[in-house]
Formats: sequence, C-alpha cells, structure tokens
Amino acid sequence: MSGQPDGGERVRLGSPVDAQSRRFAIIGDPIDHLRAPVVWSARFRRFGVNAVVLPAHVEAAGFDAAICGLKAVGCMKNAWRSRVPPP
Repeated sequence: MSGQPDGGERVRLGSPVDAQSRRFAIIGDPIDHLRAPVVWSARFRRFGVNAVVLPAHVEAAGFDAAICGLKAVGCMKNAWRSRVPPP
C-alpha cells in the first residue's frame, strides 16, 4: 500500500471527500437557508463526480479575505467572485 488514498477507498468507506475531491464554496450572509450545497453535493455523488459543495457563512466585511483564504487552500483555485447587495 502506497499510503496514497484512491477513489475506491473513498467509495468503500462512504466518505463524501478525499484529498482528490474538488471543493466548491458558496459564501453568504445569511447562509443557513441555502439548499444548493446539499443538492449539488448529492448530484455529484449520484453521478460519480468526486466533488462537494460547502456552505460558508461570511459577512460582507470578510468577503475578500475569505476568497483569498479559499484560493490559498489550493483545492479551490478557480474562484468566481460575485457580490450581491443586500435588499
């Protein structure tokens, strides 16, 4: 065994993510009402896509820092930024 997890191990253990998983974040304030992370993560899993959508509660003042932090993690290299003004 090489010590490197493979996609089969993730599936056998029923884990939603492993080191190779693509991660997408939905950032907002508030965030609790969103169904998208659950819906998209379930669809990825159903169709065998090794990806997960993560909700992240971030206030407007911390938005730019959150984007920088997500990019720094390395698994979220292609971050789209969009600010929606509050109503």
